Amino acid sequence: MKLAAPFLVALCACATSGRPRSGSVSNVEWWPRERVFLAKTAGFEAAVPAGWERAIRERDVLLVTRDGRSLQEIEVASSVVGEPLGLGIGVWPVSAGMTSAGLAGLFLQDARTSLPGLEVVERGTVELAGRDAVRVVVSYRDPTGLRRRVAFCGVMEGGNAYYAAYFAPERYYFALDLPVFEEVARSVRLR
Repeated sequence: MKLAAPFLVALCACATSGRPRSGSVSNVEWWPRERVFLAKTAGFEAAVPAGWERAIRERDVLLVTRDGRSLQEIEVASSVVGEPLGLGIGVWPVSAGMTSAGLAGLFLQDARTSLPGLEVVERGTVELAGRDAVRVVVSYRDPTGLRRRVAFCGVMEGGNAYYAAYFAPERYYFALDLPVFEEVARSVRLR
């Protein structure tokens, strides 16, 4: 029984390692049946991909995975002007009038603070909430040495930053579910 506690701690650490975010959702309840997520206080809705499960959270954040957070995760959320993005350490706040490119830059600043060796591997565009958004893809090594990628895009509307992010291991999963991420981003509607 003495070995069980350290094993469980190590198992929990492995399940959440490699994520550039603060806070914990280790005691999350998952909801598999919902097709559309409505963030009432944040003012957006987004489609939940078929076969994916959504985490039940206190905040108005869409967090979905198909095979587990260590394999792939899509997050859609919002931040108000003056507050940091809900990703990474959250050092720099969202500024009024930021462009999509400015939000991508803010994400990069924040990610570089917490992820040494971060590399930008791609810049492009994607549709988010019916608007063209700059999509930036970064690569980094998690604490176990696994190469991971993150795709990020965001738009400003009415004093809020709305953004979507996709996290997955670089080999296999990132390319596999990138089209699903883009589909979720296109499905976002502001209310």
